[in-house]
Amino acid sequence: MSRILIPFNDSMRLGQGYNSFLHAQCIDNAVKIKQAHARQTPANSDGPAPQDVDYSSRFVDKISDVAKRLNLSAGSSIKQGGIGSGHSVTLDEAKFVGSDVNAIVSVKVVNQTTELLEPAEFEAKKNLKLNSESFLNIYGDCFISGFVEGGELTGVVSAKILDAENKSAVEEAIKSHISSCCTRSGHKMDVTLDGNASTSETESAMRQTDTTITVNWSGGGQIKPEGEEWTLESLYAAAAAFPSKVAECPQRTWAILTPYDHAKNFAAWAKAQGIQLAQFETAQVYADDLLDMHMEYNSCIKQIQTILQNSGAYVAKAVDNAIGTGMGELLKARKLCKAQMNAISETIDKLALHPDDIEEIKKQHPIEAPKHWAARLPIRK
Repeated sequence: MSRILIPFNDSMRLGQGYNSFLHAQCIDNAVKIKQAHARQTPANSDGPAPQDVDYSSRFVDKISDVAKRLNLSAGSSIKQGGIGSGHSVTLDEAKFVGSDVNAIVSVKVVNQTTELLEPAEFEAKKNLKLNSESFLNIYGDCFISGFVEGGELTGVVSAKILDAENKSAVEEAIKSHISSCCTRSGHKMDVTLDGNASTSETESAMRQTDTTITVNWSGGGQIKPEGEEWTLESLYAAAAAFPSKVAECPQRTWAILTPYDHAKNFAAWAKAQGIQLAQFETAQVYADDLLDMHMEYNSCIKQIQTILQNSGAYVAKAVDNAIGTGMGELLKARKLCKAQMNAISETIDKLALHPDDIEEIKKQHPIEAPKHWAARLPIRK
């Protein structure tokens, strides 16, 4: 595992143990670090304020893509019940799942990085009898080896097209405009605010949608007038101005994680104790899939709740095994969807302790694809 970044919070300390799968802080002083061995390395830049800036604009179909862009844990999001729960991040998952177009516009700014000059030294706590599982519970699989100072802005644009007949044209207009504003990953943000034809077409397209724009940022201070609603243009303007805002008001944005097997003495100590360090790479890929399914099931449950409130306005779909509009059928469907969500949560618990047993865990906790439920729910008359 290469070093990874996680969202910073004020309780984090250099040398602290960390669980990279659940994004959970573990024991303090898990490794020995001398403060004299930490250094601050300014990012490379030709400008007056040293910065590395990365603009990114992309369309996404899966909510796990948003979590990855925000450096959030899929496993933690499932256990907490939503993206960013427990963090200073908000996202309307139901809007995302129910939208025709979802896009992420983001800016990452690095002013400086605090890292170690030489590998940290692992020193086990005395009087602790450990095996692989208890080591993971107490120490985690990584330790915090540095911090990144700068800022990050992420905007999620979710648009539900209201007129099905114009869906293709509206979708194309929105995608064309968003794609033109910045490269998939680059150093340029073109913002068009002069009311030209492209902007007019986009405004016309946006009026034909139910659009939610959620913006999260750290660093940069106040980036727009308080109380002003987000629009595509205000998002682009904020993104373009964000690096200069961060230059004036940076903050610690990410912590750097390093696996224990990069620490001095760890390999020899672990071998002597018969301890194997947890490897979460494969489990993390599966957790991303589980997060998408968890959110889709949550969307199904919310849809069932809406139908229950006014079942007379709905009719069963003309499909095999359609779910009717009767209260009994709907309550049963809701119960079964919740059972699937619980099974997903239990799977995360198993993976968090035994990531190497992923194939056996999949067999023990088979998860039914939520699309099979969504396709059978009643529709409006």
